[in-house]
Amino acid sequence: MKTPDTSDTVRVSDTLRRTPPQVRAPCTVIYAFTPDPFVSVGPLAFGMGPDETSEALSGITGEAQRHRLRRRASEIVDAVEEGVYREFGLKLYYREERLAGVVVDALRRPQVVVEGEALVGRVPSVLEQWMIGRAEDREPDSDLSYLDAGVPVSESLGIVLDV
Repeated sequence: MKTPDTSDTVRVSDTLRRTPPQVRAPCTVIYAFTPDPFVSVGPLAFGMGPDETSEALSGITGEAQRHRLRRRASEIVDAVEEGVYREFGLKLYYREERLAGVVVDALRRPQVVVEGEALVGRVPSVLEQWMIGRAEDREPDSDLSYLDAGVPVSESLGIVLDV
């Protein structure tokens, strides 16, 4: 089993282990993001700076992006490492202040639609079966691999189903 490169990926994260079924709220679709693998997720293009991502999302959510900054010992200026839209359900990861990864809260929003399949608000095992079926259709070069703890990854989509 190969270990995938997870840079420039969409991570659909899920909090199912922490939230009992009777407490989970249904997913409310406010905006649907369609990923263009390794290029963009909805209005967010990989390589954008923090200000550009804020501008791209300004018409979609009124929430301001909260930044986590870091400063290396040799640097004199803080750099944005992570951006969070907690209410909207997005976490953005930056490498050298350029968008490198997008994490979508799988129970909330925004909806991510791939090949007609809605990924947000779905049972993880059902999505994994969809990923397996999709990978089988692409044989002989399967694009499905697994990270530690059995987390499925679609190599061709750049999507990690993190539960």
